[in-house]
Amino acid sequence: MQDIDIYYESIKQVYSQIKSALERKQPMREKLADWFVGVSAAVFLISLIPILPILVVFAGSIFGLILGPISLQQVSLGEFVIFWISFSIITLAILALALWINAKVDSAGKKSRKPSQTLSPEQLTFITVYEAYKELKIYFVSHIDQHVENSLMALRQIIQSTRQQIMIEEIIREEHLGPAEAERAKRLYSTEHPSAVFTEPTSLSKQVAIAQEFLKAFEKYAWLQIDQSTKLTLQALISFPDKVFWRLSKREDLPSVLT
Repeated sequence: MQDIDIYYESIKQVYSQIKSALERKQPMREKLADWFVGVSAAVFLISLIPILPILVVFAGSIFGLILGPISLQQVSLGEFVIFWISFSIITLAILALALWINAKVDSAGKKSRKPSQTLSPEQLTFITVYEAYKELKIYFVSHIDQHVENSLMALRQIIQSTRQQIMIEEIIREEHLGPAEAERAKRLYSTEHPSAVFTEPTSLSKQVAIAQEFLKAFEKYAWLQIDQSTKLTLQALISFPDKVFWRLSKREDLPSVLT
């Protein structure tokens, strides 16, 4: 158990470094680039409508402005259309420039924020589960309910993601869907269930699926035998998403949850 504690502390340091790098405050140059894009988009929109050209022509008629060959004191309909189109093209060019600058700034920012180390999905799963275990272990010493809440908080994302993954994988398997159909089913499910997460923040869903297939194969053939301890471990892994979070929430059978 001591080696597991040391391993947790080691990858927890890497996890904290990655998290702090990704959560770094937005630099001023990125804020300015975003502001430039927003202002350029707004100016282009009101030029296209065309609110801004009308205001410019109105102001020009009052102050006697002249823009190139067009005198804004007396503007004909044809001259106004030319002015409107020119104004829209200029503001569109400015918007395109703003988007290009913003893309360059964002690209440079991503490179500077990119952490030097990474963690595998299995390591991210381990961190989450171990933190939940550690909080529950402390609860049995202090009996302060906040540690159960902390355990729930650590598990919430991984459990919800895993249950959703398992549910959609079962639908795909039962209906014998191919890769294209499976992808469409995932998109449909995520539309109907906005909280569904089909990215891979952890590896628990794959581990549960492997455990299910492994146990099913060994139970199917009498001549394949596994020891009771391994069987209990596989059953615990399979039932983890459905039972652990619910029992923590209801404060039921917590000693078994810790085990």
